Amino acid sequence: MFAARAALMKSSAVWTPVTYQAVGTGGRTTGGTTASMSTSWTHNCSSSGATTVVIAAVAFGGADTGGFLGDVSCTYGGVAMTAMGAKYGYDVSDQQGYVWFFYMVNPPTGSQTVQADWASGDLKRVIMGNSVSYTGFGSFGTRVNAQGTPTLPSVSLTGANLPTNSMGIAMAVHNSTLTGSNRTQRHLTGATTSSYADYFAIQDVVGDGTTKSFTHTGTSQRWSSIAVPILPV
Repeated sequence: MFAARAALMKSSAVWTPVTYQAVGTGGRTTGGTTASMSTSWTHNCSSSGATTVVIAAVAFGGADTGGFLGDVSCTYGGVAMTAMGAKYGYDVSDQQGYVWFFYMVNPPTGSQTVQADWASGDLKRVIMGNSVSYTGFGSFGTRVNAQGTPTLPSVSLTGANLPTNSMGIAMAVHNSTLTGSNRTQRHLTGATTSSYADYFAIQDVVGDGTTKSFTHTGTSQRWSSIAVPILPV
């Protein structure tokens, strides 16, 4: 009887869905400098615990052909977040169009400052970021990277990688204008100047065991994107 009850409890836990909680205010800093550059914003988690996760999406790019000397880090409430794999970009030689996820499990509740810092060493052009928090978090699935030119951002998570009650989150940086997303749009911002255009988007979708694509509308140009499944408890 106890074994059957334990199995039932475990089965119930497996089906706890990953649920969207909150999105941050977002930040964007531009300039042409080899000194350090940062951008910050605020995020408010209404609950915490081992099944709450906050994910910071950071996009950044420069105009240096001398190699990527500086690197990006991210803090939440002054505490270092964990980088999810390596940065990914569409033009390594020019340091353009990089995207990177950072995360923190069991973040503090209340309004917190999220800050992305780009170390000195490169000619920096722009750094942008925002954060999204979820409850029901158990683990992350396999991250997927994609890039292209001159098209619009598109990346997919397979059904095997995005089971029922999971959540897929994707971010994209685009070297021209983005106007919309095909999934639930959590963030879309950008600006065009006389010398460059950079748009940055975050979207998510509830998993159901089928392949989910993340696409955008806008003007075709160079882009890079990453997506990751958030798996349930």
